[in-house]
Amino acid sequence: MGRPIRIGIALAALGLAAGCGAEGAFVHTCSPTASADSNVLPYNVVLRIAQTQCVIHEQTGVSCDTGDGHGFTVSDTAYTLK
Repeated sequence: MGRPIRIGIALAALGLAAGCGAEGAFVHTCSPTASADSNVLPYNVVLRIAQTQCVIHEQTGVSCDTGDGHGFTVSDTAYTLK
């Protein structure tokens, strides 16, 4: 298994967001949202908050779905907004 990806790190002040009733989108962030003591979500473990769930797959990257058909998938080579 490879190295886990930290969720919430804003690269170059750009992040991805998905909310109920809204398509996934790139958003501007003022500062990183992860700190040195942030927890790491391991591969293939689902993080579920209300109806939104995110999971990291080593092959395909981070996927988040809001439960109403919106969300995103992002990897080191591609992204998809829903």
